[in-house]
Amino acid sequence: MIYFIFFFVFLVLIDLLLLFCYTFIVEESDTMKKNGFTLVELLGVVTILAMLGLVIVPVVNKVVTDNRQQLYDVQIRNIKSAASQFVSEHVYSDELDILNNSSVRIKLGTLKTSGYIDSNISNPISKQKFSDDLYIMITNKDNNYTYTVCDGSVNCYGTVIYED
Repeated sequence: MIYFIFFFVFLVLIDLLLLFCYTFIVEESDTMKKNGFTLVELLGVVTILAMLGLVIVPVVNKVVTDNRQQLYDVQIRNIKSAASQFVSEHVYSDELDILNNSSVRIKLGTLKTSGYIDSNISNPISKQKFSDDLYIMITNKDNNYTYTVCDGSVNCYGTVIYED
């Protein structure tokens, strides 16, 4: 990236030098016909476009990155919401028992197959589907529920993606 910037700075300096030489050395007369653009004018336009590109590309890249991060946060909240709904509907059944000061782990695959979340939910940052092996650990401590979304191991010793 740094070489790209140096190249365009060099191009701007050469263009300015050519424009300077052109304005002081060559004078246009009224009889001279102008049928097109000169090389110096074209270089000027290319330089201006390159400078605009140097300014606009990083700004657009930052906006896209920020939007992907916001969408990622929304997807994680959707997973948390689906897990919360799953727990609230299955808390007193035999398949799920979350007592005070205990925790339960739910696979994302379980939420997908049960219909609590879209089966095609994807990570907007990596542009891949979330793995069915993604775990949501819900901990009940004094009736305060904590949600931890983690990737990897059953005990959430893997990478913690989200913790509430």
